[in-house]
Amino acid sequence: NIVDFVAYAESAVLLDNSAYTFKETFNQYCEEGNWTYFETSKRQNVVEFEGKCDIDGEIKALNFQLILEDDLSSYKIGAMLVDFEVQEEAEKMRIVEHIYNAYTP
Repeated sequence: NIVDFVAYAESAVLLDNSAYTFKETFNQYCEEGNWTYFETSKRQNVVEFEGKCDIDGEIKALNFQLILEDDLSSYKIGAMLVDFEVQEEAEKMRIVEHIYNAYTP
């Protein structure tokens, strides 16, 4: 169910000890945030966040993907694009951690 995949991704947390979800942190930090589901040609379930976010002092387009297990038991972080450029793993995690650290409940 598409709704279940999106709801799972939005309610997932970055780290097991985190109290804040991807939806809370990304929707607060970024503008025009939208979460959508699609299935890849390899039959992977992907939920993607699209928004405009402050990246190093500039508002940029951000696409951030979570790849979900069919049974919604877990996820892994997929691709990230900033202004449509693919980010390497270290940069991707730096940006995600920055968004989480900026969150104020």
